[in-house]
Amino acid sequence: MKIKVGKYDILESGTIVSIENEPIDFSIAENIGFTIRVVFVSDSEEKEPKIKAENYDKVGAKLTFNNFNNSIGIGNVEPLEIGTLNNRKLLLNYRVYSLNKGGKTFHYTWLLGEEVKNAK
Repeated sequence: MKIKVGKYDILESGTIVSIENEPIDFSIAENIGFTIRVVFVSDSEEKEPKIKAENYDKVGAKLTFNNFNNSIGIGNVEPLEIGTLNNRKLLLNYRVYSLNKGGKTFHYTWLLGEEVKNAK
């Protein structure tokens, strides 16, 4: 089955009930070690939810979801561009629901967008 959302092809979609203080690793291209690590943290000094991206491992990325603590859910409006995969844009759509204790419910959809010329 092939599923599209508008102009995007869906690479993978699902739901994870996380374990508190444990990362979620998406091994998107195991042959090259391309992993996206998702981490949830709370910071009392920050008021708004925010995502911080940084390098992870050799070719991956770490996405830190800061203050995603709303039980009715927080998510993006437009797909979040992560990088490229097989010369196409790799994007993420998500919704995060905070549980009272014990982690988050993380709904995700990995999307493949348009072809990128000269992608690494």
